[in-house]
Amino acid sequence: MIATAPHVITPGEYSTRLMTEWAARYWWAIAVPIVPCLIAGYFDLRFLIVAAAWVFILMPGILAFVYFHYALSPEAARMTLPHVVTFADNGITVTWPDTDYPPVQIPKAHVRSVEDTGSTLVVAAPDAFRPLIIPLKAFRSPDDARNTILRIVEK
Repeated sequence: MIATAPHVITPGEYSTRLMTEWAARYWWAIAVPIVPCLIAGYFDLRFLIVAAAWVFILMPGILAFVYFHYALSPEAARMTLPHVVTFADNGITVTWPDTDYPPVQIPKAHVRSVEDTGSTLVVAAPDAFRPLIIPLKAFRSPDDARNTILRIVEK
């Protein structure tokens, strides 16, 4: 069993990860209205204005909705509090010391992906829009981080 030291994730780091996940999954929702307007804008300037309105007026509103829906959820707020992540053979347990929050257990079978970004370990389970982000400096040693990745990946 490997446990991290108590650590926090900044709200900005968490929001950045959420927006990146959303944009990677729904890039087509951004491109589908814009690309035809850009092509039609070659023939009529008004379509370029429509494309600009989409980018500068509608997209910020859509991204604000994504932010309010995902980044301001109780689960996201909990992840910005000091917490300890414990990796065992059967799954992952997240506990919040000094709070009344119950521990959250993620079975190993529900882990969708594990990504090492160089400074953090991102575990997507079970919802990709509510990731578990663990700074590598929270592990006691670099070997613990590598062993954790191997333990999660082997199912």
